[in-house]
Amino acid sequence: MDSTCDCTAISSNGNVCLKYTCVTQKREPTCFPSRSTIVTENGVKKSLSYIDIGERVLVINKENKLIYEPIEDFIHLKRNANDTELNNVIFASRLHSDDHIKYVYKNEIILDKIRNIDLTTEEGYYAPLTPSGTIIIDNVLVSNFASVNNHYLAHNVMKIY
Repeated sequence: MDSTCDCTAISSNGNVCLKYTCVTQKREPTCFPSRSTIVTENGVKKSLSYIDIGERVLVINKENKLIYEPIEDFIHLKRNANDTELNNVIFASRLHSDDHIKYVYKNEIILDKIRNIDLTTEEGYYAPLTPSGTIIIDNVLVSNFASVNNHYLAHNVMKIY
């Protein structure tokens, strides 16, 4: 859910908001399109639509090293749904041109600036889950929790499941 709140009544001294008016909108799953690719442990690039639970895929661990972890599950998986996505970004609603992301090029982790963001509509959407809560999709480091604004909080909450 996305909520925005505005203070609509302030105390006489102006220090305290006495009344908030909030609007909440349901947020649709923010996932990756079926044509997005991951790299498997044997070095093969595969579309998300062809990966299986248990398959080991490229991630970046806490020590900022490239390793392989198994796909544990899918947070979202809709093979025939259409979803509007921002390409190759994390928490897309919060990123802008000139923000920085990490991506993988020739087995090197590179920090670089986003040059542009394209809005597309793709068929199918997927959100694979790995033990670290990260994954490399389309060569970009992303969180498994694309619709949550705090990756570490979401990852720790999901660990109990």
